Order: sequence, then structure tokens, then C-alpha cells
Amino acid sequence: MTSDVAKHGPRADVLVYHAPELDWDRFWAAPKPQHQLWALHSMESEEAYTVQQAAAPTWQRLDIQANYKLSAVLPGLIHVPVPYLNSGQYRGFTKRRPAMYTKTGLVLWMHNNCDAVSYRQQLVQQLMQLLPVDSPGACLRNMDASGLNSAAPTELMARYKFYLVFENVFGDPDWVSSTFFRALDAGTVPVVLGAPNVLKFAPGPRSIIRACDFDSQQDLAGYLLYLDSNDTAYREYLSWKEAGPSADFRSLMRTADLSPWCEMCIAAAQRTPWAFDGTTRQALAAHQHTKQEFDRLNAQLDRDASMPCRGKTAWWQVQPAEGGAALWTRDDAVHLPPG
Repeated sequence: MTSDVAKHGPRADVLVYHAPELDWDRFWAAPKPQHQLWALHSMESEEAYTVQQAAAPTWQRLDIQANYKLSAVLPGLIHVPVPYLNSGQYRGFTKRRPAMYTKTGLVLWMHNNCDAVSYRQQLVQQLMQLLPVDSPGACLRNMDASGLNSAAPTELMARYKFYLVFENVFGDPDWVSSTFFRALDAGTVPVVLGAPNVLKFAPGPRSIIRACDFDSQQDLAGYLLYLDSNDTAYREYLSWKEAGPSADFRSLMRTADLSPWCEMCIAAAQRTPWAFDGTTRQALAAHQHTKQEFDRLNAQLDRDASMPCRGKTAWWQVQPAEGGAALWTRDDAVHLPPG
């Protein structure tokens, strides 16, 4: 992988465009090599960056859609889901045990983006009139944040019973930001206003509170105050930490087992023939891998024996010099001593 498009772009198998930073003039002017797949990648809501809702002339130049969606949006494209967490992070945060005695605050909200597309700031401001809400961020700040560092937000969340996950976009299916998962990791209860299907991302049926389930801000505030006064009822929202996540959540975790970048490479292998088919030295010059490295990676690919071979002439079939392991560079074959 490389970000040096000027040097490597023409011979890359996959070229990834980042939707929030897409330069339309460059996108339309760029020639598209016949062998190359183009991917549109974004972890931002398509309601905020509407390029992801592009019309037919645009997506007809694309081959892969890589984003937060659980299923494809643009017709005819290969869909690569990009979860916010990798599988290790998913499994790690389920192990954190919330301690009630450390929870000294009621509701926390911290954000620095005060110009969100949604009207979340106004809603939080209204909620502040109904119950205590601490805000150390730039938006509606009402507490000292001088002691916070990059690792502190999760630890700060853990001191509160509830965290407001009011997204910057409301009503976008599958749009669940990293803040949602950070709150779960911290062992606080997320109060969520955002994706209509947010329960698909919850670790249990009673692990989050959806603000949209209440008829008014007053009803929501009243329910949070009730849970604050009833430890038994509140602990029900944290029981998943002890019992483990639901089967649906474990299924969601499995979507993160393989890196989305690996998914793109597999898509390229299955969708189009290798640009270097039928060649030897040109292919070897472009892919700098040792035979030992290939053997290591090949063992990981045994799980999918149906994956097609990308080249008619495979570089690992070339015999290295006696007593050495070949490492092919752009200039020629260089022979290294064993080990």
C-alpha cells in the first residue's frame, strides 16, 4: 500500500478515493487503466458527504464501495464493509468491568464539532435544563478540561452513568460513530440519537438507550433520573459485560476479522486479471517479496482455496540462485544469504 499516487498510481491494482476529500476535477480527468479497480472509501455519513450518493455517471467509474454500511448502496459495485473497530478491539472492550463506585457523575457529553449537520447541540442544551450534563468539550463547555489527554476520554466516560451519543447526522442507517463504541468500552450506558437501526450494533437488547423511544426530552430526562435512583434497574444495562455480547453482536464482530484493505485486494484478485499476466521480469520488479514471506502469507490463505491465481506466471516459481533467497527489486534479482 502507498499514498504516492504520482509514482505508483498507473500500475496499482486498486486506487482508493477518500470521499470527504474527493477532488472532482481530478476524478473526472484521471485516465483509468483497464486493469485497475477504483474504490470510494469513507467513514463519514453519506448524509454529510453526499458524494457517496453519487449519480450513475459517477459510480459507473467506480468498482468498489468501502464504507460503514453493512450492505451495498451503489448498485453494481463490490461492497467492502469498514467497521470502526478491528476484531481485537471488539473482543477487548467486552472484557472491561464497570465499577459502580467509580461513577461519580450522571451524564457526560463532549464534542468539539459545534457545527454538526444535525441539531444535536440544541438538544443537549435543552437537556441541560432538565438534569446535570457535564461537557468538557468545545461545545457547551461547562467544566474544566485542562487535565484531559488523548487517553483520558474513555476513562472520563467510565466515571459517568450515561454518555450522550448524539450523532452529527440523524436518520442515516448504519451510521454509528466511534463514540458509540468508546462509551460501551468505558462501561457507561450510551444514550443514542442517530442511526434508526442502532440496535444492530448494540452488544445486547438492553445495553443502550435510544432517545427516539421517548416522546419528549422531559420523558428522557425523567427516565435517566429514575435509573440514577435505582441501581438494580441501572445495572441491567451493564449486565452484558458479565454475560457477554449477543449472538448478533458476535456476528458483527466477525465482519472485522479481515482488514478492509485485504478485502479490497481479494476483490481485485477475483474481479480482474493481473496486469502483469504472462510476464516475468516486469512482474518481479513490481512486487518485492521473498519466497519465505510468500510461504508465510500463503498459509493464511488456505482458508479460501477457491481464491483465483492472479498471474499466469507466478514470481515464486522463479528459481533463486543456489544457497540464497531471491529478493526482486526494480533493477534486478538480488541474492541474500540464507536467513
